[in-house]
Amino acid sequence: MRALDAEQLRSLRVQLGGSAASLLRGGAGAFALFTRDPDEQPDLVLYELEGCPYSRLVREALAMLDLDALVKPCPRGASRHRSELLAARGEETVPFLVDQSCDEALGDADAIVAYLFARYGRGHRIPRRLRSALAEPTSKVASALVGVSGAEEARTQPVTLDEPLVLWAFEACPFCRAVRLQLAELALPYMSHACARGSGHRPEFERRHGKTQFPYLEDPNTGEAMFESAAIVAYLEDRYGPEAQRVAEAGLESFPASDPPSWTAG
Repeated sequence: MRALDAEQLRSLRVQLGGSAASLLRGGAGAFALFTRDPDEQPDLVLYELEGCPYSRLVREALAMLDLDALVKPCPRGASRHRSELLAARGEETVPFLVDQSCDEALGDADAIVAYLFARYGRGHRIPRRLRSALAEPTSKVASALVGVSGAEEARTQPVTLDEPLVLWAFEACPFCRAVRLQLAELALPYMSHACARGSGHRPEFERRHGKTQFPYLEDPNTGEAMFESAAIVAYLEDRYGPEAQRVAEAGLESFPASDPPSWTAG
């Protein structure tokens, strides 16, 4: 039996830890409380960290309320997103939510969750999993169970994309978590389409693709789209990872699908 390499071991650790984390959190983010019309999505922007337990609570709330958001990961070294966060909030603390539909902006996980349920919850009370005294401790343990850095440090300088990537996923899925972790470590902005069970996105997704399998990534900058977490993680690494940056900076040819992305330190 062939031994697993370092990347395969890391992927396995993320998936097993992610499964345990979802169980610990009672499957929070696996089901939408109701179905939202995809055409009625507000314009939300979330500054967050994948490994941050408070960011997790906000992501779970978004999944339960069937809400999409433009996610801007803020690991240390992601100077562009952190600069935006500092300008908007006055400090580099996540999570931070901007509701551009209502010209609202707020930090603190409890405040964000309360706001989302008050404005978009259709009368639903905040579930106990998000408001009980155990919510924060179990979220912290769940984040630790993933067994990796949680993308606290960016592995490369941020990429300037013409358009954000598009991720169809849901919070409680460990395979989706592996993709989000890669996006976070590369500090790549992406539109997160909520696809928990009961989501309004699922019927149209099934019509388009003939199945409801997640995660699914679309890169409008290259025209690439794919299922399978391992394939997505590999694509992101090859396209936007540290080696791709080195090649782009050296002016070497390694982007046959389209022109290489532009790179920026800020």
